[in-house]
Amino acid sequence: MDGWEHIEIDCYVRAGTRPEPVNELVARLRNLAGTGTVAELTVHSWPSTVDLDTDVNDRYLDIYEQLDQWAASHDAQIQPPFSVRHIDSSITGETRRELVMPVLCLALSTSRELTGVFPHTVAGDTYAPHDVVDTLEAGDALDTLSHAIRPHHTTRTPKPLP
Repeated sequence: MDGWEHIEIDCYVRAGTRPEPVNELVARLRNLAGTGTVAELTVHSWPSTVDLDTDVNDRYLDIYEQLDQWAASHDAQIQPPFSVRHIDSSITGETRRELVMPVLCLALSTSRELTGVFPHTVAGDTYAPHDVVDTLEAGDALDTLSHAIRPHHTTRTPKPLP
């Protein structure tokens, strides 16, 4: 797995998600970390939505912006599963925007550099978190999975949540 010797994965799981199949995928990731295939695995919880009109959840927006920046610089898309929806209040007449977070998202890094975000779409093909786990379990290099990812790219890894 040339260039993929030190894989770090930040796994973001939406709070309140039904346990299966998320637990199964996280268990598989933990197994890969236990065998040394994944050098570092950190599992984070994030909310189902983030209000875009306040600064209450800036840390989640920072993570999203880093993931979106990676996608933009690799001709990939992460919308969906990230999406923005507008909520109209019939009481106040105001509209607020919120970012809907995916149930599960993986940020892959090598040498502390963000090298892949899953799920993402490139040229009409979607690559999901389970594709990453399947590829790693098979012992294949991750750049064989999606043309958008390469080891040692220059985008910074998201800051871990406290």
